[in-house]
Amino acid sequence: MVVIDYADGKCTKCCIEQLRAEIAQLKGERPIPDAWWKDCPGVAQRTIERIIDKNEQLQAELDKYRWIPVSERLPKNANAVLLVWRNYFYIGCCRGGKFYIAGELYTEVTHWKPIILPEQAKKGGG
Repeated sequence: MVVIDYADGKCTKCCIEQLRAEIAQLKGERPIPDAWWKDCPGVAQRTIERIIDKNEQLQAELDKYRWIPVSERLPKNANAVLLVWRNYFYIGCCRGGKFYIAGELYTEVTHWKPIILPEQAKKGGG
């Protein structure tokens, strides 16, 4: 959570300008007018908290579909994962921290990701 310091219960002008610019950039819109901020100094705080929460939700969703470097972590024993070996994509499995494609051990796997089927995506599983 982001905490904003308030001077005498009101946001400072530079704080408002910064918030306006960041929100406009995140929303892809033009900056928010002064009147919107004027009546409630807590609006800035709540707006930033909502944007941060939404950003975290979106990042979590993206993380489900990204390629994971083997140096970062290995999959738990998985029946099937997508993997990269020598710049080619394969479907293989991981057992005991080792990758297998069609039953053969492949040692130079660089990235992997779980196979997410449409019904698993709807349930939020991976």
